[in-house]
Amino acid sequence: MNALARHAPVAVALICFVTYVFAAVPTVYWLDSSELAAAAWTLGVAHPPGHPLFALWGRLFALAPLGGIGFRVALSQAAAGALAVAATCVLARELLGRLGAAPAAASLLGGAGGLVFGFSWGLAFQSVRPEVYALHAATALGAAALVVRADAARAPAGGAGPALAAAALLAGLSLANHHLLALAGLAPLGLFVLARRPRAGPATWALVLGALVLALGVYLYLPVRARAGPLVNWGNPQTAARWFWVVSARVFQKSVERASSGSVPFEIVRELGPLAALCALGGLAALVRARATRALGLLVGGEIAAYAAACALVGFDEHNPDAHGYLACALGYAAVAAVALPVALASALKPRWPRAAAAASALLGLALALSQPARGPARFSLARTYGAETTLASALAELPPRGAIDAGYFQTVFGLWYLRGVEGARPDSELYARHFARFPGAVAAASPAPARARPPLHEHDLDDPPALLSRLEPLGLWYRVGAGATPAALLAQDADWDRLLARVAVDLDDRETRGYLTWSFFLAAHLRCQIGARSEGLGAAERARALNRGDTPELAALRQRCQPP
Repeated sequence: MNALARHAPVAVALICFVTYVFAAVPTVYWLDSSELAAAAWTLGVAHPPGHPLFALWGRLFALAPLGGIGFRVALSQAAAGALAVAATCVLARELLGRLGAAPAAASLLGGAGGLVFGFSWGLAFQSVRPEVYALHAATALGAAALVVRADAARAPAGGAGPALAAAALLAGLSLANHHLLALAGLAPLGLFVLARRPRAGPATWALVLGALVLALGVYLYLPVRARAGPLVNWGNPQTAARWFWVVSARVFQKSVERASSGSVPFEIVRELGPLAALCALGGLAALVRARATRALGLLVGGEIAAYAAACALVGFDEHNPDAHGYLACALGYAAVAAVALPVALASALKPRWPRAAAAASALLGLALALSQPARGPARFSLARTYGAETTLASALAELPPRGAIDAGYFQTVFGLWYLRGVEGARPDSELYARHFARFPGAVAAASPAPARARPPLHEHDLDDPPALLSRLEPLGLWYRVGAGATPAALLAQDADWDRLLARVAVDLDDRETRGYLTWSFFLAAHLRCQIGARSEGLGAAERARALNRGDTPELAALRQRCQPP
């Protein structure tokens, strides 16, 4: 039993890792995943703030001869998610020991907290696809576990140096991965360190500062790789001004002004489940109430509040998986608080009913350990999701030899970057990402506009000028510039859609695949209505409505505008 308890963090992390591997996406995926996988494989510069640590970490796993590159980069996040779970187990074990739990009980309950966190959708979905949030959780929670361990030791001057230096190294790596989230998590952790005043001499603080600077040196990756001209090269940060444009994420700063939808606390409760959420509230109260753990309780509560505030700052959209990534660490800290309640309960019952206290604590810990895994990995599994590859490859197949693509939707651009940079698809083609052309540094993957008058394959967007709309001829999902659409061409496009939907039918349970196709059909309905093909426009709008599994205000308004006079 003691051996099992001692190795609980490793065992729980291994369980989560194996689960993530079997649930990982096998190929290219939607949203930022395709761009990030391409940036990792080609050692490129990903979207601001550049995510240099992710690129290096992802490239390391991309070298493993296991499946496609998208799957390999997803494995890097499966490993990161498992490390985040292990750090949560260690953090909980250190905290529960301070609360009075026996070493074996603290380790086993820490493992229960790791399972609550590891099987939460907020972490698990980030661990089965190429993204940056599982890696952030690993570095941020790892730094916190090391700081708490150094604090628990209360070592003499210099004794806490190695743990604090390792924590500083992880903190710096966290900043080199996603600095907004890193700053949110480091603020309460820094206040904790200052309040506790660890007994460390000048040599220790010099070691800590050196470790932090060394980790931040990862940002030098951006100008070094930009000089090589990789396919994915946001901002081409070879100059100080362009480097700052990328790292400051200025292009996204306008989004850091939207108010939260107000559902962030509800989402934390929903992700944890009713039992773990109630235990987290009770455990947090118990931690703050006990003098021995008051500072740690305030740290845990402060971290949950900081990550929730960061999520609200950028605007929480429950339908955007990245928004849940912002909450991942908050869920980890809440899981730590949840497993504190069984210890507090045992402590309260032990003076009068020692056997009942032990039984109640064990049963509650077991219930917590099973509460999340019982919900099943099907909620976050992408193991059979090929929708992005099938959809984008079908569109790419329509491109004439030595042709050019004028892409407007960011998911299309990212997916084509992956197909070209990773799969080597259509090296004869040109890609023009028209909405990226305004960014400084001439994004390498957004080639200059082709020399011909217009690219032969055009992805329609809402900002297309009316003169262009009248000249677009349907070709699969996209269009070519010519004499304009005819009824026969529109019927042919309907047939192309039916064939595509048949090929991706198994993927239509994936929300992002449905979302991409819904948007494509919405745009097609918009174009048809604009050129006067109202009945065909209504047909496309109905397809979008069926894929979306319901109406939206935009779809309803479009169908109203498209009604025959």
